[in-house]
Amino acid sequence: GAVLDWNEHIAHEFTRVSLWGHDFSVSQQQLLDKEA
Repeated sequence: GAVLDWNEHIAHEFTRVSLWGHDFSVSQQQLLDKEA
């Protein structure tokens, strides 16, 4: 069903995001520094 597919999609996204999560965190910090 759609829900199962969505949950699987979330799982894949979470795994992929975790690989570059550190870089994302650094980018977010840089954005915060720019706004400061």
